[in-house]
Amino acid sequence: MRYFLRQSIAVSAGVGQLRKQTQREFLPAIQADVQVRAEIISVPVHVGADYYLQAYNQGDFQARAFMGGGFQSLVYSHARLQQVATVGDAFTELILDGKRDSPGYYADVGVHMFFAARFSVLIAGVYRSAMIRQLNQVTTFNGRVIFVRAHVRLSTRAGSGCAALSRSASRRRAPARRSRLISRATRCRRCRP
Repeated sequence: MRYFLRQSIAVSAGVGQLRKQTQREFLPAIQADVQVRAEIISVPVHVGADYYLQAYNQGDFQARAFMGGGFQSLVYSHARLQQVATVGDAFTELILDGKRDSPGYYADVGVHMFFAARFSVLIAGVYRSAMIRQLNQVTTFNGRVIFVRAHVRLSTRAGSGCAALSRSASRRRAPARRSRLISRATRCRRCRP
């Protein structure tokens, strides 16, 4: 959706959907079957502005080049990795689920063509950048939840974000015990539910 604030400035907003799915089947031995399925779903929501350059007019036809950009957010993002293994009569299923939202940005450049009719044609190239990190993960094995990991970012600097450990505490311990120190990190106020 585009709304012209002035002759040369337009505000744009929109919602989309990203979805990708991959399936593979492996036959490692007689009466053995392993199926792996990965799926990612996300809804990008964007808000931005475009600057329109001087128009090219030819009768009732008008073409205007534009460039712009804005902010976007990947909401309702969901990633799933599922493995189903069958060996003879035995059946096992492992599911890894991850959910999280992420901010980002976009930039676009293109041409907007106006005709004498009500409709116009827009041709544009869009660059989008967004990355989802530190998913909230749930792992299930044969229908039972075996692992839940909430957003915890580990750091060895004091006050550097979620789950911060003091520098002096990590230096006092031997390097072999450092991994245990990091795994015992606590959540900060922002990360608590």
